[in-house]
Amino acid sequence: PVARAAVERGARAMAHAFHLLGVVLDLPLVAIGGGVTAAGSAFFGPLEAALDAVRASSQLAASVLPPDLVRPLPTGYEPGTWGAVLLARKGRVPTGSRDPLWKEVGTRSTTATPTD
Repeated sequence: PVARAAVERGARAMAHAFHLLGVVLDLPLVAIGGGVTAAGSAFFGPLEAALDAVRASSQLAASVLPPDLVRPLPTGYEPGTWGAVLLARKGRVPTGSRDPLWKEVGTRSTTATPTD
């Protein structure tokens, strides 16, 4: 019961976050990866129920949270790694301390030590 309540609370928080992100960013897709995908319906069932509750709250919510918005990635899929690959393919990987992208990313971390 405690674990189920925690999952349901997390699912409600995620559903509200997806709603807000959908309003601001007009998301075409939310892909969820990592360890939660292995939980299968134990995680995605409460998440879908929470999304349904948010959808029912307003027409706007229903419009920005279509039924197929949230999709699990395959178990073992590494979304962070693939995101890095996509950035590299687009040439958006910092190449050194003088790179404008590094300055943008580097200002967000106090522990970053860029090297050329």
